[in-house]
Amino acid sequence: MAVRHRRLITGILLIALAGSCTPKQEKKSDTDGFSGSASCIECHERFYELWAPSFHGKAMQPVNKDFIKEYNLPSSEPMALEGKFYKVTYEDSAMVMLETENDKLINKYELSWSLGGRNVFCFLVPLDKGRLQTIPLAYDMNGKTWFNYPQSAVRHFLEDQYDEPLPWKDRMYTFNTGCYNCHVSQLSSNFDLATETYKTTWREAGINCETCHGPSAEHVRVCREAEEGEVPEDLKIIITSRFTPEQQNASCAPCHAKVTPITASYIPGDRFFDNFNITTLEDPDFYPDGRDLGENYTHTGWMMNPCLNSSDINCVTCHTSSGRNRFSDNPNQACTTCHTDKKEILEEHTMHEPGTPGSECVSCHAPTREFVGRFLRSDHSFRPPMPAATIKFGSPNACNICHDDKSPEWADQIVRQR
Repeated sequence: MAVRHRRLITGILLIALAGSCTPKQEKKSDTDGFSGSASCIECHERFYELWAPSFHGKAMQPVNKDFIKEYNLPSSEPMALEGKFYKVTYEDSAMVMLETENDKLINKYELSWSLGGRNVFCFLVPLDKGRLQTIPLAYDMNGKTWFNYPQSAVRHFLEDQYDEPLPWKDRMYTFNTGCYNCHVSQLSSNFDLATETYKTTWREAGINCETCHGPSAEHVRVCREAEEGEVPEDLKIIITSRFTPEQQNASCAPCHAKVTPITASYIPGDRFFDNFNITTLEDPDFYPDGRDLGENYTHTGWMMNPCLNSSDINCVTCHTSSGRNRFSDNPNQACTTCHTDKKEILEEHTMHEPGTPGSECVSCHAPTREFVGRFLRSDHSFRPPMPAATIKFGSPNACNICHDDKSPEWADQIVRQR
């Protein structure tokens, strides 16, 4: 089966799932137990200040005057796509996409929301039947340029498998059916199968406090009613610091794994595999040796990580709850806290001088690569470089990611000498 055909079928299944698992409602209830992230500031101001400007807090932002002023993105050049030309520019303090054909303007779309921003900004425009659609132009924050997003999503598979760009209005690029759960909080897609119409609602753009800690209205109430200096016995909130490593990893995985939800009832602390079906190595987005060929996010690789089963390490060991790296000033500290023996023989172990990029543990064990859509991902399996697998399968290895002027055979010889 052609990969493109399989992707379309997957999209249809996800649409059906969204319609069958999400309760139909006109608006979110004011008594559903959620009180919003602003209610946390009163007692947790420092955490709020760390979260609000983070990539979690800004996972989705309105494209308004504040956004335009903060990011000051340039207008794009006209880009050919599907026999038409598309250009993002500014009109009357708004960002718009112009669609032209034969030098005539046929449509103008006002950009309403942005997604991401760490590596790439994608943008949404409202279409018919309540759809929010990803436009075909995205902005590369590293390269400082606009690019053809559907074209960038083409994967180059092995053997006789192929892929090709999807039309930008395809359902796979419809926000209501795809990436919504990891960019907004407490969402209901409200899909009406009979009319193919969405009445999608969410409580907050971005990933808010209650995504991980659950509904907080009762927590706020009991804390406000408590006597000064008194800590309520039951805080009425999910306390993630009490999670086991398995629960902690599971609370991050729904957004940091390529998954299909099999229930609509997951809350942090629940068993991950009771609620999600994760993409694993039989998928064509993996090389035969398990390295990423397509965009698989990080959790599948993390499941192969030997550290996962040999210690209590979990996502927040190396990352903060707001998504930052705990050891950005000294990346090796993330590893040498456990691997103390390597700290004293760093140059011998890495074969690179201390202080150089090659002496950082992540350069060899968690190399960063660019995947579809120009997204950067680091390999969380932490496996050592294996140039022999590159020779056999064509999969990447950390040595040649840096030493791209050398052959895999050269790298294999160096590795075998160790």
